[in-house]
Amino acid sequence: MMMKMLTPSNEYLEKAKRMSCDDAERLMARMRGRFGRRTEDKKLSTIEALALQLEFEDEALAEWREKMLDIRVKHKDWFPCADRPNQEIDAGQNT
Repeated sequence: MMMKMLTPSNEYLEKAKRMSCDDAERLMARMRGRFGRRTEDKKLSTIEALALQLEFEDEALAEWREKMLDIRVKHKDWFPCADRPNQEIDAGQNT
């Protein structure tokens, strides 16, 4: 069975090229499976693999945010900041 080869978008290639070495290393540490193996097999350059991983993580984050929004709307009593997601939670600690 022949698999379709993924190609990163220009936007994510540019993001990958602008990454610091430290950020690239952190991203590669999170890279699992296919993208890492494809760099070892020389089917993808490191920049291409980083770009694909960035794109994958952005898509996963967007999906997670959408699911969390649905949960927050359905269960406002479970989330103290459901109506103000960018503010800190007041844990009631005395300072």
